[in-house]
Amino acid sequence: MVKLYGQELTRAELLRRVGDVDQVAGVRRVRLEDGPEDGVTAVEVRTGAGLNYTVVPSRTMDVSTAECDGIPLAWRTGAGEVHPAYVYRTSGWNHGWFGGLLATCGLDNAGSPGQDELGSFAQHGHANGLAARQLSYGARWEGETYKLWVEGELRQKEAWMPGTFDVVLRRRIESELGGRTIRIVDRVENMSIAPSPLILLYHVNFGYPLVGPEAEIVSRARRLVPFRGGEHDPAALRISDPTDTFTSQGHTHEDMAPDADGNYEGAILNDRLGVGVALRFPAAEMPSFRQWKALVQRRYVVALEPANHAGGNRVQARERGHLPMLDPGETRTFHLDITVLRGAKELAATRERLRA
Repeated sequence: MVKLYGQELTRAELLRRVGDVDQVAGVRRVRLEDGPEDGVTAVEVRTGAGLNYTVVPSRTMDVSTAECDGIPLAWRTGAGEVHPAYVYRTSGWNHGWFGGLLATCGLDNAGSPGQDELGSFAQHGHANGLAARQLSYGARWEGETYKLWVEGELRQKEAWMPGTFDVVLRRRIESELGGRTIRIVDRVENMSIAPSPLILLYHVNFGYPLVGPEAEIVSRARRLVPFRGGEHDPAALRISDPTDTFTSQGHTHEDMAPDADGNYEGAILNDRLGVGVALRFPAAEMPSFRQWKALVQRRYVVALEPANHAGGNRVQARERGHLPMLDPGETRTFHLDITVLRGAKELAATRERLRA
């Protein structure tokens, strides 16, 4: 059964009502042609449940814009979906970062730039400038479920030196007709003949109107600890109006309690709008969950960040003994569900579940 516009319909019942499913939901590839976005490929997804979002295969297959029932969810920097030729293999994360609902940090670093015996690495790694190959997208029935999907392959590789960094990320982004979930499945394979670092952080960014003083962050964490260390800071879950003096703040959600299926979950909830967004991901794949707030004028953003390592850049993670490594030929899989919540009941149920 498909839930659409207050009705539950079978596949046959829906098809009697439309000439094509594209009338209510669909996937469409487009090309951007203006300014530094010229030549960028994008794929627009409409689920039929009010959730519309844009995947950018030219930029790591990240999700740039997203809205539900006309309400914007994602934070945008103003840079636009800059062509990867301007940003790949540079340290210019902040010059070409469009923000977006999902920005991928990795695969060789997350955090500040630096250098080690493997060479230099950029802020949040080089993955954000990768363009996808073997791009495919579409929509099809699978029994009574109508799937909408985009997938492709991203390869981060040194030019030719054997034993250097050579990692492939195969990403699939999927939603269902009548649904409000964006499901991301990433499979990362080390193509090199040597072990490689594998750092992956999902920078999930929210902006106005979802971000506001009537919103709050919730999770199953027992403690919120500043990135630089310190005591439990429960005030970090609250969101203020924008000011001209706010300093960016980052916190780690520690002592997270997984659900019965072994998943961590965190969310941002706005009761005034009746809108929230929840993140759900396997604790075994991404044992770290963080948040970042920059509540300053013209840069009013809250980010929730699942990650596969406990923080710090590549050098710091190695020094602290928690740098994830991927053996030659090894593949590791990561799952992340981003679900939009609508209405007081869904927000209350999520708040109760995460505070239990």
